[in-house]
Amino acid sequence: MRRIFFVMMKIMSVGCLAFMLTSCAGVKCSINADRVDHPVSFTPCVYGAAGNVMRVSKQDTLKHFKIYKRCWAMLWRSVNITNNNWDISDKLTREMSSVNGDAIVNMTVLSQGDWWWYFSSLLPIIPDYHTIVIEGDVVRLQSEAKVK
Repeated sequence: MRRIFFVMMKIMSVGCLAFMLTSCAGVKCSINADRVDHPVSFTPCVYGAAGNVMRVSKQDTLKHFKIYKRCWAMLWRSVNITNNNWDISDKLTREMSSVNGDAIVNMTVLSQGDWWWYFSSLLPIIPDYHTIVIEGDVVRLQSEAKVK
C-alpha cells in the first residue's frame, strides 16, 4: 500500500512539473490604425499624393514620438485583464497635428517583457504583462524628396 502511494506521488509530481514547464505565458495584443488620414510607413519612404515614392531624410523630421501601453493577461492568455485591441489612430493623428506633420515614417512596434514572465509562466493564476512600445518620426514631405 505504501509503495502504491509513493508511485502515485511520483506520477503526480512529474505531471505537475511537466504542466508547469510547458505553460505558455504571455499576452496577446492587436494593434490597428485604420482611421489615420496621413501616410504611415515602417520605412523611411512613403507614397506621395501622385502615387510616387518619396524618401524622407533626417532633416525633414519634425518630431520623434513614443507611445506605450501595458497589456495584462492570466491563465496562459485565456483571460485578458486589459482591452487588448488597441486602436492607435487617434494617437498617431494627434502626434502629426501637434507639429503640422505630413506623414509618419520609421515606425516600429516592440513588445517588451521582463523578469516577471519567468515567474508568471510557472503559476498561471498570477497575471502577466507586456509593454507595447510604438515609436516613429513625424515628418514634413517635400516635393524634391522623390526617389528616381
